[in-house]
Amino acid sequence: MLTSECRDDREPHGMPDPDEVYARHVTELGRTHDVRAREDILSESGLKLIARDRRIEPRVFAQLTRHRLLRPLDHSIAIENCLHPGDLIATARELLREDALVAALVRVLRDPGAPERHLGRMTLIPAMANKLSVMRERLPGHYRHAVRVSLCAAALAEAAGPESAALGIELATAGLLHDIGELHIDPDIFSLKRALTPGEERQVRAHPVIAHMLLSGFPEYDPVVSRAVLEHHERLDGSGYPRGRRAEQLDLPGRILAVAEMAVAVCDRGNGESLAAILKGQPEKYDARVVKVLIDALRHCPVSRDATAQTGPERVVKELGELLAAIESGLEASATRETPAQQRVAERLAAMQRTLDRAGLRLVDAVEWLEVLREDPGLLAELDALARETRYRLRELAIECRHRGCAPSGDGEDRVLTSWLDGLDKPK
Repeated sequence: MLTSECRDDREPHGMPDPDEVYARHVTELGRTHDVRAREDILSESGLKLIARDRRIEPRVFAQLTRHRLLRPLDHSIAIENCLHPGDLIATARELLREDALVAALVRVLRDPGAPERHLGRMTLIPAMANKLSVMRERLPGHYRHAVRVSLCAAALAEAAGPESAALGIELATAGLLHDIGELHIDPDIFSLKRALTPGEERQVRAHPVIAHMLLSGFPEYDPVVSRAVLEHHERLDGSGYPRGRRAEQLDLPGRILAVAEMAVAVCDRGNGESLAAILKGQPEKYDARVVKVLIDALRHCPVSRDATAQTGPERVVKELGELLAAIESGLEASATRETPAQQRVAERLAAMQRTLDRAGLRLVDAVEWLEVLREDPGLLAELDALARETRYRLRELAIECRHRGCAPSGDGEDRVLTSWLDGLDKPK
């Protein structure tokens, strides 16, 4: 159960109550699984809401959410076939056979069995087992994502040096639990095909905070775990969330988890074949030691040896030209850097421009690129991935400005920047 401070901070923005969202997941799970109260479920005032051994199903949702609960719901329920360590190992072994990114990382370790061992040795208290069971059944893609991130984080920790290797179990734990906060936000958000509204984006950006709060309530988990979970979307240049911390403010476990989560997410977006190129293009965002481990692994065990672009060379060149033009327009719109919005946009766009410069995209014209790409499918795939990733980062920039409360005012010189940012949200 989340604290009243957390709940009250969200509700004025029109966000659904995080505990109600999770209660909906649990009661809906009761349609297909035997979910029961393992003790009397009481309100904060001592009122009995659900009697011990009663089934938890949709018809009791109102009883569970009408009052604040005395104890978090996961403390008070028992789920049929609840997840146990053996289930985690089974999923891990399946991923080690089938997932190219996981296999690439594990294969180059001196001790390839270490990530699986770390996962098997992590502490799995009943409340977290319930959480993961709900995730496995209600959001199966999120569950597999969590196990993938756990294995990748443990592998990166193992390879990045003695200091991080000593944190293998903590990184495996943080990787597995990094997204449990997503069980407390509206699940419909994950299936949206459009740009998120500011309210929806606030929900998404709340999930590391929710997960951190949940984990902080269990002394069984080292604070290293909860802090890494809180920081897994932070970036060294301050462009991440939820707090926008910079390099000197971020701990090593959080830096490792950030790379692991990003790599898995990039592969989920279909850019896995060019993950190394994307990593090299964003040195300001990620820990160089951790990135080097990942790039070395991909060099020896490429995610895809037969990379192919999703579009033809003409479309890739056109897309890159549009992106370069958009970045240059944004730099012009923020050139004076007189407002916080202009400063943030100019800083982010300069970093993106450096990324494209490293690929040599401003050094030759479109005709020359077409000739090269028609003869080099591998390079075509890399530039295709780079274009998609740059488009994604531009949209993230618009979201970042809204979320950080530094959106342009729409007055004076900010009017041009407002128009430019609004254009980034339009689908291409």
